[in-house]
This record gives sequence, C-alpha cells and structure tokens, in this order.
Amino acid sequence: MLFANRTEDDILMKETLDVYAKKHNVKVFYSVDKSITTNWTGFTGYISEDKVTQSIPNEVKDTLFMSCGPPPLCNGTEKIWKSLNVPTNQIFRFWSESYLYFNNQYSNCKTPMIDPLCQRCEQKINDKKSNTPTP
Repeated sequence: MLFANRTEDDILMKETLDVYAKKHNVKVFYSVDKSITTNWTGFTGYISEDKVTQSIPNEVKDTLFMSCGPPPLCNGTEKIWKSLNVPTNQIFRFWSESYLYFNNQYSNCKTPMIDPLCQRCEQKINDKKSNTPTP
C-alpha cells in the first residue's frame, strides 16, 4: 500500500494502519509532499512511477489501485498505473465527486467511482447538477 499525504501530521490513522499492516502482513509505504520532521523515513515528493513500482507487488492481477483526493492527484496516479499496464477495472477513485462538488467543479471522469459519503451528500451533488435544492 502506498499512502500519500501532504505532511506526516496529515497521515490519517497511521498507528491503526501500522497495527493492521503488521497483523495481516501488508506492506505500507508512506509518502509526504513535504517532510516537517528531520526523522522522516518514507518517500518525499509527489507520487511518481518509481514510488509506485517500489510499493506494489510484481503481480498486479489481484491488486486494486485506488486514489483518493483532488483530480490532479487522481489523474496523475491513473496515468502512472496505465503506464504500468494496470487494467482499468482495477482502478478506483474515492470521493472525487464530493471533492468536485465542494469545489464547484465537475469532470467527465470515465473511471469507476466509489463515494463512501452519506446519501445526503450524494443527493446534494445530484441536486447541484440538476439545479434542484435539497430540503
């Protein structure tokens, strides 16, 4: 698993993820855009093909590739995955529609999306697209 964040302080549930990874024999690679400590041992900088190839198994057949974040991040990771011949049906985005809604942007993304936010948020997104207010 490659988990990217802006800084070390932004890594959500790191301790929990580390315990899960150890218990289930999952390798977690952390990456931050900019390190704010002197003892950071993970990747630094934006996600790159090199970081992805270092953090994924050699066999991608049974691997899901998921991105969560703003469109530039998701689009960038998808380009990397496609250059590594990852099948499109193994690529998923999280929260893209929600990000776009709250930032007043929309896209014609052809990647399957999983949006774990509540039904009300999903309704707001649909209402905004159709100009119908949510009660």
